[in-house]
Amino acid sequence: MQEERARQTGGNLVLSRQEEQLSTKLVNLKKKEVATAITTGQFPPSMHFFRAKSLIDQSTVFSILKHMPKGAVLHLHDYAMLSVDWLVYNASYLPDCYICFTRTGTVRFRFSKPHPPHPLPAQCSQWVLLETYRKELHNVTEFDSSLLRNLTLVTDAPELAYPSQAFIWQRFEEIFLIASGLICYAPVFKAYFYQGLLELYEDNVQYVEIRAILPAVYELDGTQHNKSWSVATYQEVTRQFVKEHPDFVGAKVIFTAHRMLNVSQIKEAIVTAMALRAQFPDTLAGFDLVGDEDEGHSLWDLKDALTIPYSMGVSLPYFFHAGETDWQGTSVDNNVLDALLLNTSRIGHGLALIKHPVAKSLSLKRDIPVEVCPISNQVLLLVADLRSHPAADLMAEGHPIVISPDDPPIFGAKGVSYDFYEVFMAIGGMNADLRTLKQLALNSIKYSAMASAEKAKAKEPPAFGFLFDVDGVLVRGSQPVPAARRAFQRLADGSGRLRVPVVFLTNAGNCLRSEKAQELSRALGMQVSPEQVILSHSPLQLFSQFHQKCMLVAGQGPVEEIAHNLGFKHVVTIEALRKAYPLLDMVDLSRRPKELPPPSTGFPTIEGVILFGEPVRWETSLQLITDVLLSNGNPGAEPQDAPYPHLPVIACNMDLLWMAEAKMPRFGHGTFLLCLENIYKKVTGRELKYEALIGKPSTVTYRYAEYLIKQQAEKQGWKAPIRRLYAVGDNPMSDVYGANLYNNYLKSAQQNQVQAGVKRNPQAAGPQMENYLELRKDCNSSVESCDSILVCTGVYHHDQGVPSKTEQCTTKEVFHGHRDFCFDPSLVEASYIVQDVNDAVQLAFKKENWS
Repeated sequence: MQEERARQTGGNLVLSRQEEQLSTKLVNLKKKEVATAITTGQFPPSMHFFRAKSLIDQSTVFSILKHMPKGAVLHLHDYAMLSVDWLVYNASYLPDCYICFTRTGTVRFRFSKPHPPHPLPAQCSQWVLLETYRKELHNVTEFDSSLLRNLTLVTDAPELAYPSQAFIWQRFEEIFLIASGLICYAPVFKAYFYQGLLELYEDNVQYVEIRAILPAVYELDGTQHNKSWSVATYQEVTRQFVKEHPDFVGAKVIFTAHRMLNVSQIKEAIVTAMALRAQFPDTLAGFDLVGDEDEGHSLWDLKDALTIPYSMGVSLPYFFHAGETDWQGTSVDNNVLDALLLNTSRIGHGLALIKHPVAKSLSLKRDIPVEVCPISNQVLLLVADLRSHPAADLMAEGHPIVISPDDPPIFGAKGVSYDFYEVFMAIGGMNADLRTLKQLALNSIKYSAMASAEKAKAKEPPAFGFLFDVDGVLVRGSQPVPAARRAFQRLADGSGRLRVPVVFLTNAGNCLRSEKAQELSRALGMQVSPEQVILSHSPLQLFSQFHQKCMLVAGQGPVEEIAHNLGFKHVVTIEALRKAYPLLDMVDLSRRPKELPPPSTGFPTIEGVILFGEPVRWETSLQLITDVLLSNGNPGAEPQDAPYPHLPVIACNMDLLWMAEAKMPRFGHGTFLLCLENIYKKVTGRELKYEALIGKPSTVTYRYAEYLIKQQAEKQGWKAPIRRLYAVGDNPMSDVYGANLYNNYLKSAQQNQVQAGVKRNPQAAGPQMENYLELRKDCNSSVESCDSILVCTGVYHHDQGVPSKTEQCTTKEVFHGHRDFCFDPSLVEASYIVQDVNDAVQLAFKKENWS
C-alpha cells in the first residue's frame, strides 16, 4: 500500500507542517462529501457536469480548491476562455453590432460602419443593427438569455440534446463560429483576451497557453489584419496585463490548423507557424491540430507536412491533440504513438494512451505529459463517469499529467477549478490529497513552454526572503562588489522584477532611505525602492511616543531632515545646540568664542537624545551630549546633581568597525558609543542606559525587516506566507549575531520566551519595545527561522576565529559586539559561510529548491 501511494501523482512530495494540516482537513472534507453522496446517490463526478455543477458550487472542497494556486493552464482554446456573459452583456452591446438569424435557430454577429456587413452568411436573415432590434423587443432579458444559449452547450437534458458525438461536435464547432463574429472585431479581440486572462487570474492561474487558429481580425470599416498582427496583439495585451498584475507570469500562443484541411493546406500552415515563431519567439510556442479527431485526418496522413520543420532544420515544437477518441485500432487511435514519434512536447487529451503500452512507456521515458481535460471529455461524450477516466490509471502510476479546462465557457464552467475538483474527488481516488494537487500545479509549470526564468517566477510563491547587508556585501565604499550584480541577475526575472522579497538592511544612518535606494540602484543596475531599504534609524518611525518630544539628534549628514522624515516634530541638532551655548564647545581653540556671548534665551528643554551615527567632530558631540544628560536637558542652567535615570537615549547602529575601500576596517558608531558610555560612567560613576538600541544586531530592526518583507510579498500578490529569512552579511558581530539572535527570538517567541541573547537591557533586542511599536498590531509572525550567511568580501575573512568565551575578549580574538548584548559564541557562528553574495543567493535557492 505504501509503495502504491508513493508511486501515485505527488506521492513523493514532502509537505510542510502547515500543508500537512491543510491536507488532513481537505481529505476529511472529501470523505465527508463522498459519504453524503453515497447516502443521497448524487456524486457530482459520476453525473453529467451540466447537472453536477450546482452541487459542485455548494461543495466545501470546491470552495477551498478555488483559492488554491493552480500554476498554469496549458490546454485552452482562444475563443473559449472567457465566460459568455461578457460577450453577451458587454461585446454585443457595443455600437455598430449587427446580428442575423439562421434557419436552424442560431445567430451570427458582425460589427460594421457606415454600412451593414457584407456579404450575408449562407442561410441567414438580413443583417439587423442589434441596438435597434433590442429596442423593438418586449423582453430583452429573454432575448439575451437566448444569445447565452447560442454560445454554450449547456442544457437541462444533455442526453436528449446531444445523442451522439458527431452531433455534439457539430454544435460545438458552430459555437466557435458564432462567437468569432464578436471576438474577431479588433476592439473586442483585445478586450476579450484581457478579460480572459483576468478570469483565469481570479481563479489563481499564473500563466496560460492558448490554442489559436488566428482567423482574420477586422476593423469597423472591414479592414482585416493578418496573423502577425494577432500574435503581436496577444503579446501586447499580455505585457499590459503582467504590468498590472505583477504576480501573473504571462501567456503564449500555440498556432493551430484544423485537422480537416488537406495536406497542402497543412503545409502552408506549418510554413506560417515557422515564420510566426521566428518573428515572435517569446510568444509563439509551437503548433497543433484541432477539431474532431475521429472525423479529421490522422497525424500519419499529414506526416509529409508535419516533417517539414525537421527537414529544414527548424525548431517548431508540437503540442498535438492525440487520442481524443473512444475507438481502438483505427488510424486516429494511433495518433498517440505518431504524436510521440513526431516529438510532441505534450499530448492533448490522450484518452487512448492507456490502450497503447508502448506509447505509454515511451511517453513516460521521455517525460511527455498528458493534458487531461475531464469536463471536456465528459461533455463531449468520451467518458460518462469520471471515476472511470483513463487518467485514473495514469495518476496511479505517477505518469506526468497536467489539468486543463479546454473550453470552459462552452461547458458552463469558469477557469480550471471545476476540473481540479473532478480530479481530486474522482480521478485521483480517495488517496488524492494536497500532495496530489501540489504536484499537478508544479507539473503545469514544469511542462509549459515557458523559459526557465518564467518557470521560476510561476512556481509556488516564494516562502522565503533575503535581508542583505550593504557595505562589504554589495558595495565597498562607492564601488560595487563584483558578485553583487550577478546575484541580483539571479534574483530578478527578465523584466528586472525581483522574484523573491528583498530588504537591504544596513547600519548606515547618515542619509535618507531614498538616497540609499538610488545608490543601490546604481550599484546593482536595477531599480531599488526606498521601501526596500532599512537604515539603522528606519524603525524609529514606529517610536511614536517620542515623536512629539524635543529630541537632540547627533550624527552626520542631513540629521534634521532624517529625523523629520521619521516623524519627529521637534528636533535640535548638535550644531544648533553649540550655537545656542558656544561656551560648551571648548576643545577646538579655533572655535572658541572671542568674546563672552550673551545668555541664550528661549531655547527648548531637551527631552531625549537620538544617536543616528558617528559624528564628524567627536569631541563636540561627546561633550554636548554629556552636558545634556547631566543637566536633564538644560545645558545652559546652573549645574546640579546629575539626574538618574537620565533622559531617554536611543542609539542607532552599534557596529564597532565597518569595511570601506581601505584594507583594514574603519571605526564605526559602536566606537563612538563606547567613548560616550565610558565618559559618562567616569564622570557620574553610573552606567549610561539606553531606551533602545536599534540597527543590527537589535531584534527591533529584524522585526521591522520582517514586516517590510511581508508587505513586499503582499504587494506582489505572493499569497504563500513567508516562512524563512536569509540574512547575508560580512560582519560576524552585527550581521551574524543579529540574524542568530533573531532566529533565537523566533524560536523562543513560540514559547513566549523573548529575552534570548540579551544581558543588561532586554529592550535592546526589542521585544519589550513592542509595547511602543505599531508593529505589534499587524505583524503576527509567520516566519519560522532566520539563517545567517557570512560572506568573505568585507569585515570577515576565512582565517578569522571567534572567542569561545567572554574572558578571551582581551586576546587577539575579541568580542566587538555592544556592551548590552551578552556574548555567546554560538551567536557569532554563521549558519553558512560562502565566498560572496552570489554564492549566498545560490545557496538559499538550493535550500528552497528554487531555480
